[in-house]
Amino acid sequence: MPYIGNTPAEKYAAFDVQYFTTSATASYTLDHAVANELDIRLVINNVIQEPGSGKAYTATGTTLTLSAATAGTDTMYAVYTGKASQTVNPPAGSVGINQLSATGTKDATTFLRGDNSFAVVSGTTINTNADNRVITGSGTANTLNGETNFIYNGTIVGAGTDGANADLGNGLHVKIADSGASVNANRSAIVVEGTGDNGMTIASNNAGQGGLWFANQSQSDAGQIDYNHPDDTMRFYTGGTERFRINGDDTIISRNGNYTNNGTGGGSGIKLSDVGGTRGEIGIEKTGTGAAGMIYFYNGNGTVGGIVTDGSSTSYNTSSDYRLKENEVAISDGITRLKTLKPYRFNFKADNDADGKPTKTVDGFFAHEVTAVPEAIQGEKDGAEMQSIDQAKLVPLLTSALQEAITKIETLEARVQTLENA
Repeated sequence: MPYIGNTPAEKYAAFDVQYFTTSATASYTLDHAVANELDIRLVINNVIQEPGSGKAYTATGTTLTLSAATAGTDTMYAVYTGKASQTVNPPAGSVGINQLSATGTKDATTFLRGDNSFAVVSGTTINTNADNRVITGSGTANTLNGETNFIYNGTIVGAGTDGANADLGNGLHVKIADSGASVNANRSAIVVEGTGDNGMTIASNNAGQGGLWFANQSQSDAGQIDYNHPDDTMRFYTGGTERFRINGDDTIISRNGNYTNNGTGGGSGIKLSDVGGTRGEIGIEKTGTGAAGMIYFYNGNGTVGGIVTDGSSTSYNTSSDYRLKENEVAISDGITRLKTLKPYRFNFKADNDADGKPTKTVDGFFAHEVTAVPEAIQGEKDGAEMQSIDQAKLVPLLTSALQEAITKIETLEARVQTLENA
């Protein structure tokens, strides 16, 4: 039941009734403590008794004292009226500040706190406040700061040296300075802007990875760009699978997860590891059918070769412009040098079947024996890397030897013709 003031010592319903078992005594115990006999109405043998000293009864606490002893045949009960008369709902507007028992000064400058005391309202100062500025703590009591370069305008969170003027994207704009650039609305959740060198850093420890991941509703790792610090490799993933890797020596593209550099002499630039299937490791396509360069090779001197296709064929070209050459002399010993070549028919060991029998036989040379055209050979005999040969570089020697042979044939034919005509 609602009440005003201190909590009642006991709580019971209004007009609670207590029935007594009577005996030859003038003293009884009440179920509820009372202030005095006026808090109860006593009825004996259906007769209301008069309360008060020198009257029918007195009461204090839980002791009820009669002016005369009762008999065991008497009926007696008490109706508690004191508590019920105190626990009433006050009318609206009937309780003011003066009726409250809270401590402290009660006036227009104070308010009632939860600890039942009146306190003065303390103001809070916000320094350097303005529209859209984010408010932060200052370390000083009752003082906050409006951050000049940390804003939120309802769409963009702006931060950075010039965060107050953040105006790009639809999420976080870290603005160092205004570059004058614009951004794609579909790629602008985070924008980092500046006028000089600019970018983002993902820092990790030496044993960790730093990465940028792409997710969708069904896959948390649909795309990944990871830098692995233990082996200093940059790794690229699609569909949750690593597709290629860049390390200190080369770039390795793999379909089967093989990222081992099997070379023995440093990096290979780009290595393709079981990427293609039956169509090969590299596919270069153009929709047109006219002559077009597919691959060009450059060094410090400019273009030194290329691969060119037309509607039906492929040409493998190396630089040969006369303007690149000097000190030219005719080859006069073509046949002599040609005779040093030792062509063979052989098989490569790697082409043997499970029984060690060759599956394919080819024509060719042993690289270290091709001394007539040394520029056709790469590597040293019995060196760390296997030797290789560019057989196209034998063509000038073969041409010269053939021309010498044709000249000799023509000379002999002329002599024969002279003899026949004699």
